[in-house]
Amino acid sequence: MFTHWPIYFKDRLYIGNLEAPVAICTLWTPKERIAQGLKKDSFCVAGQLYSGRGLNFIVRNLLAKPSIQYLVVCGKSLTDSDQLILDFFESGKGRDDYIDEEIPSSTLGNLRDYIKVIDLVGDTNPDVVRDVISGCDSKDYIREPQTFPEPKYSQSGNFPTDSSVFEIRGNYIGEVWLFALKHILKFGIPGERIGGYAVQSIHNLAAVIQKEDSRSPKVYPFFNFELADIENYIKNFFNPVLGEHSYSYGGRLQKYKGVNQIKVMK
Repeated sequence: MFTHWPIYFKDRLYIGNLEAPVAICTLWTPKERIAQGLKKDSFCVAGQLYSGRGLNFIVRNLLAKPSIQYLVVCGKSLTDSDQLILDFFESGKGRDDYIDEEIPSSTLGNLRDYIKVIDLVGDTNPDVVRDVISGCDSKDYIREPQTFPEPKYSQSGNFPTDSSVFEIRGNYIGEVWLFALKHILKFGIPGERIGGYAVQSIHNLAAVIQKEDSRSPKVYPFFNFELADIENYIKNFFNPVLGEHSYSYGGRLQKYKGVNQIKVMK
């Protein structure tokens, strides 16, 4: 067994008993809210899932830890991350969109057969999770730990530049987003590996959107979301209530130390 497991996002996961057969995915609900209400030796690891890209690293961690035989999906989601993970383990949906092609489809199929998923989506009560995992007995396993190569990117390096402001102008958010990515790849500064992969960042980048109608934004074919997802995101972003999930920008903007910052800016 790998002594450095979890391989990915170790610094962002809540570690319990590494020999326990249960992993917990709390979606957008802070993992601590549920994990701290459980006996630490009753589960192996707990973490969150915000998007499909995160599903890739959940899969990689599970493949490297065959002693995990159960995956409890609980908590609340502000996107479709709950459906993403349930659909993948039910039917393999999302494999081409979110899982690295370096992992064979046959391996993913075996993992889906091996892991028992327990659907508690929407539930944030640690007592409910505790009752469920109390019946998750460890079984003998013969599957070996598996790791796979990281995707290879063709970019050979970045260009030197002064630390100045990068201004990007465009008519619509979608096209400006592509220009922003181009600048990051061209002038970005490589950083240390965070959660198992290298990052590249650029500072002082200003995006100027000139024609976008904020009430009816243009949705491009290369987006992996639809207009309804944007509307739901905006609704949650400006929600002043600090809910049970970890996404609380709206609450902090409107109630930070008693000040409604959005109102002040108007």
